[in-house]
Parts: sequence; structure tokens; C-alpha cells
Amino acid sequence: MHPSVQNTYNEVAKTLIGLTVKAEKPVRSYSRQSRVMARAWADHREWLAEHPSASARYRRIMFAHHLKHAHVFVNAQINPVFITDEQSRFIGSDSRWR
Repeated sequence: MHPSVQNTYNEVAKTLIGLTVKAEKPVRSYSRQSRVMARAWADHREWLAEHPSASARYRRIMFAHHLKHAHVFVNAQINPVFITDEQSRFIGSDSRWR
């Protein structure tokens, strides 16, 4: 029998008889997801107030749009992009910064 298969069987046997302890899975943080959803719903409710007669299909499309923008907004808060003074002088000066 191949050694990797033998190790697998040995590990399974040890786990079944309780010789090894499984590591705890890290608890998933939902804080980013909750911030994204809160922002998306807030933007969507604001949009619905302006467009009360929108069709259900268009409402779904616009919620997807607001959700996408909320992800971009929250990601920019978590990972801000810093521009140096040297780079800021060249922004808008040529096509590379468009």
C-alpha cells in the first residue's frame, strides 16, 4: 500500500478512537458583510423613495447595483489607497491616470 494512503488510514483510525483532537475552526466574522448589506439597503431605500413605481425586475437590478457599490465602498474603507505627493502631481496630466 502506498505510504500516503497508509498515513491517511492511520490518521483516521487515531481520530476514530480519540487519540487526536481536531482543531477548532476559526469563527467567521460577519462584520464586513453586515456593513455592506446595511449600506446597500440604505442606498436602495433612498432610491425607492425617489422611484416608488419601479417594476419588481428593475428593483432587483437596482439592488444588485447598490450591493456592488456597497462592496466597493466598504472595501475602500478597509483597504484605503494612499497617493503620495509625487503621484498626485501627475494625476490628470496624461492618459495613464484615467
